[in-house]
Amino acid sequence: MIPDNNQRVPSYAICDGESTRLGIACKAELGQHSDQSAVRLLSGKAGRQTEAEVMRAVLGHILLAAWIVTCSLRVAYAQDLAPRAYLIGPIHSNAITLTSSFSSGQILLNGVIPVPDSTGTTMTSSATYYHSFNVLGRCANFTAALPDEIGNFTGTVRTDETTVYRSGLAGVALRFSTNLLGGPAMDRPEFLKWRQKSVVGASLLVITPTGRYDPIRLINLGDNRWSFKPEVAYSRRVGNWLLDAYAGAWLFKTNDDYFSRNQYFHGTNVQTQTPIGPFQGHLSYDLGRRFWTSLDGNFWLGGRTSLNGIENPETRERNSRLTWSCSRLCGQDLVDFIAKGNSKIPTEVFKN
Repeated sequence: MIPDNNQRVPSYAICDGESTRLGIACKAELGQHSDQSAVRLLSGKAGRQTEAEVMRAVLGHILLAAWIVTCSLRVAYAQDLAPRAYLIGPIHSNAITLTSSFSSGQILLNGVIPVPDSTGTTMTSSATYYHSFNVLGRCANFTAALPDEIGNFTGTVRTDETTVYRSGLAGVALRFSTNLLGGPAMDRPEFLKWRQKSVVGASLLVITPTGRYDPIRLINLGDNRWSFKPEVAYSRRVGNWLLDAYAGAWLFKTNDDYFSRNQYFHGTNVQTQTPIGPFQGHLSYDLGRRFWTSLDGNFWLGGRTSLNGIENPETRERNSRLTWSCSRLCGQDLVDFIAKGNSKIPTEVFKN
């Protein structure tokens, strides 16, 4: 049976489920101050807006960057969907955010032992740091997330239904993203006048093996390996419409101590996994200055695992998802909280 103490397990991921994410901005420093009015940023249409409205747009971009990193922490590799992941923002911006996400669905156990009808739910809370800067004249940003997770998992082992509880730190996530074409590095005065047309970007997401991990357990919240996701993206705005397309690859280092020294395997197991190729497409529309909605889809394939050099062909992934998402930034409270020290803390909710 799967032990049920408060430990973690190696390679599991929740798939084909539902998730809800909540982001709370705690502290932000939005580059250089400017009292200028500006053209409307989100819709790309000409128009005047106040400094507070511009701040809302920038803060929405920062919260989105934090959400993208949190998105990839537990939902199965290649299944994450992140609309507007390559929006341009002003340089010299810093933010610390808190995000919380809830995920539920079936569990991928890589066919190590037969556990039919396995399901799980996790609650992930993450503290994220965001910083934007200039790289060779292009706009770039760095995001680091420290997640903590709580999870409940159930499944039938042999003939017994088993429930497992896990809690603790997951792996630290690091993301570097840069614009390649369409958006030069801009301070706030320049950014206030800029309107997006076509943008080409690239990013690298790294999941570190820093989470709590016990090789005896099958279900861990941390991974005993490094994971990397390089990605390229194209984004095009036409009026209120925004089209995004991403192509990337998940690359995995070897887990040299996978589900070992227990009642199922007395020795040490070594697990490897082939790359997974994920592709994403998003078509979003601005319904207002603080609200947008998006139709999101992806497709991924690959990811066969091998245990001690023996490949398991049943672990090859080939699937897709189609979802609808929306975002609303409660910007006025956020602006008051940052600029005036107001005690109200605003939230931004994402639903898939």
